[in-house]
Amino acid sequence: MIGKTHIVGGITLATAGLCICAVSDLNNAQSYFAYKNLFPVGMLIGSALGSLLPDIDHEGSTISKKLKLVAKVTSKATSHRGITHTLLGWLVYSLITIGLASLLYNNFNTSTKIITSLFCVFSLFLGVNYIFNGINKIKRIKKLTEKKYIAVVLLIALVSIIDVAKPSILFYFLLGEAIGSSVGYFSHLLLDMFTYSKVSVLYPITKRKFGIGIVRTNSEGEYVFRNVLWCIEAIAVVIYFIILFKC
Repeated sequence: MIGKTHIVGGITLATAGLCICAVSDLNNAQSYFAYKNLFPVGMLIGSALGSLLPDIDHEGSTISKKLKLVAKVTSKATSHRGITHTLLGWLVYSLITIGLASLLYNNFNTSTKIITSLFCVFSLFLGVNYIFNGINKIKRIKKLTEKKYIAVVLLIALVSIIDVAKPSILFYFLLGEAIGSSVGYFSHLLLDMFTYSKVSVLYPITKRKFGIGIVRTNSEGEYVFRNVLWCIEAIAVVIYFIILFKC
């Protein structure tokens, strides 16, 4: 599937995850999953980025256009829909990213604050850009996102930099990004299983491709599939806020 569909799939799964977590721990929903600690923001940003990462093995993909050097190396090391499209690749990536987020928190000092701030700005810019890139196919709101996303990114980045003085808040954002990127990565594998090409998710155990093969990449069918995901995302957002307001 194309980048826009993967982005929508990533943030939809992430939002559903937030709803499930909030429901399972209603007593802490306001303090841990509410907007004020930036965890959900980080998770949505991370899910948008993570949903594109498996395609880093293909130089023509959406994420590869931003990370050209990494894509060049990865595409030569593996074929498209190779190791990056497996459960093993997802597991290794998840352990590394969540581990790094925890490491930064446990070693919080001036140097790590600077590194974290720069990473926040970079990831926010890419993440929000990609999210709006997935949205702007909807003509009615395309004009609202074409020019205003830069201001939104700068505003969120500014808030993140200011909150560097509060390690717990920044940690929640980083943890949200790490978990969100893992969720987004996983959603990419799930969505590719809907395509005719399918994916070898159990490689290197077996090279057999798994999937149901009902959507052709970049077709009208994928367009319909993407809009269905947007509807699910809208429902999930409403449910999430209902949970928060009832806590």
